[in-house]
Amino acid sequence: MLGVFNRRQTRRFWTAVGRPDLAEFDTLELQTANRDTIAAAMRALFLTRTAELGDLLRDHRRPGGRVRNLQEALDMEQFQHRGVLHRFDSVPGVDGPVTVPVAGFGYEHGGPRIDAPPPGFGAHTDEILAELGLSADEIEALRAAGAIGAITPT
Repeated sequence: MLGVFNRRQTRRFWTAVGRPDLAEFDTLELQTANRDTIAAAMRALFLTRTAELGDLLRDHRRPGGRVRNLQEALDMEQFQHRGVLHRFDSVPGVDGPVTVPVAGFGYEHGGPRIDAPPPGFGAHTDEILAELGLSADEIEALRAAGAIGAITPT
């Protein structure tokens, strides 16, 4: 992902990646008129220098960074430091630990938190169906017919 939004950033970006000849395309009009040239240069850049681009952009104070897959993002020190995930070592009805997201943001004091593990599959089925107007007998008939599953303990 790359962000180059104004003339100064455009010139710095192309200079940083070793293509100062493209720094002259620093207006929307020039970029539109030279779209094919810029696109070819970007393709070549991303195909040949992908591994170093994140550091290069950071070192030249350019907005940008490599898009990571889920596991790479979860393994990042910053992600772990922010406390975005909460791990329950045991959850009734589940073999092994369960990790759930909390929130991607925080507050100076307090904020989002998780106090209990997620409910088991079907744990609230009866409540929801009752809120929709079904009687206990109708819910039991659905369960007997296999339309809804058995309640998993929470």
